Parts: sequence; structure tokens; C-alpha cells
Amino acid sequence: MKSLVAFSCVIILTVVALVARAQSPQPQPYKVVFDLTSADPADQQAVLRWIREITALNPKTETEVVMYGRGLDLVT
Repeated sequence: MKSLVAFSCVIILTVVALVARAQSPQPQPYKVVFDLTSADPADQQAVLRWIREITALNPKTETEVVMYGRGLDLVT
């Protein structure tokens, strides 16, 4: 009898865990804007790295980079 109760509890917990995992929220798309005003290559590489990391975690993320001043050196 005890083994039947233990087995039933394991089955119930397994089903609950599977249902909870199936209903876990998916990453929501969001928008990110980066501000780049530095001519320093390390800062520019950091912005590009952040974009790669964010889009790897959530491909639905929309990213934009706003460049002005010395930040324009990245594209010129």
C-alpha cells in the first residue's frame, strides 16, 4: 500500500512538473536602443557584442544603434 501511494505521488509530481514546464512563459519581444558616442574601438566592440548576446537570447528582440559625434567613426 505504501509503495502504491509513493508511486502515485511520483506520477502526480511528474505530470505537474511537465505541465508547468509546458506553460512557462516564452521570452517576450522587446526593443533596445544603444547610444554610441565614442570613437574608442573597445566601446564600439562592446555595443556590437551586446547586440549579439541579446539577439542570441531572444531572436525577436529589435535593436537599434544611435550614433552621433565620434560614434560615427564606426560606420565611416
